[in-house]
Amino acid sequence: MKWAKIKRYLPIIGILLFLYILVKLDVVKVWKQLISAEPGFLILAIVLAAIYTFAQPLKWYVIARKQKIRIPYLEAFKIDLISNFYAFVTPSQIGRVMRTEYIKKYSGTIAKGVSNFILEKVFDLISVFFLAIVFAIIFRSRFEIISLWYLIAIFFCLIFGLFIFINKRAMRFFGRIFYNFLPIRLRKKVGKAFDDFYENMPRHDELFFIFIINLFIWIFLYFVGYLIGLSLGIEIDFIYYLAIMPISTLVAQIPITIGGIGTREATMIGLFGLFEIPAIKVFSMSLLNIFITCILPILLGIYYSLKIKK
Repeated sequence: MKWAKIKRYLPIIGILLFLYILVKLDVVKVWKQLISAEPGFLILAIVLAAIYTFAQPLKWYVIARKQKIRIPYLEAFKIDLISNFYAFVTPSQIGRVMRTEYIKKYSGTIAKGVSNFILEKVFDLISVFFLAIVFAIIFRSRFEIISLWYLIAIFFCLIFGLFIFINKRAMRFFGRIFYNFLPIRLRKKVGKAFDDFYENMPRHDELFFIFIINLFIWIFLYFVGYLIGLSLGIEIDFIYYLAIMPISTLVAQIPITIGGIGTREATMIGLFGLFEIPAIKVFSMSLLNIFITCILPILLGIYYSLKIKK
């Protein structure tokens, strides 16, 4: 079978894994676990999830402001809601790149929007890897199954890659290899797109500020998951969530599923199992987490999308 055909079916793997776990745990038992959730913690989780949803665009909005993309925050919020749908239904949330089309009227070009998307994606990975490494070190006696050195190696590769990526001179040097193979009629367009891509790129001294905002938003999201866990009777300290959830987030980025479904749940069941948390509680927590932090914002995003088309 050719690789192109294999890639077409890769996203099904995660969905099949998700269905396998659901059937293995028993659909009826999962449903009973869901409806037994404590309302107080769930309501608080929903309130904080709403705050998270409103704050989430900050991850790329701050970068956009550094790029001199003068987009109002409320508009960025609406665009982020719309892109959430495309992120949820695509592997590795790559569908979020759709927002570049929506912010074009503020950025002036697609290229600048693409650079904004790539920067946000890189900072996402750096932030989650940072949390995974820090708390894997703190709890290394419990997480011996995790190869810490691989995490550290990838983290520093991302940092190195980021500094190379934002260096226009370095990227021009590497890009010239491919540029020379382009048809002459395309070279001018590609050159213009390259300049637009690197226009007003954030400075080195601004990167730490962007990283801190990104890190805080991820921690806030994991706290929402912690509250959902409490509603289901998962009583372990929040600090353990900061060790488990980043790893499950990273596994969910593997492009063998849509929205991380299946791979995320399998990872969470395995890691929470180290604390003797029943698989059915972990799986139910993941379902509620998806509904509260993904499905509800997506419904609002669909509304805004239809409104824009009108």
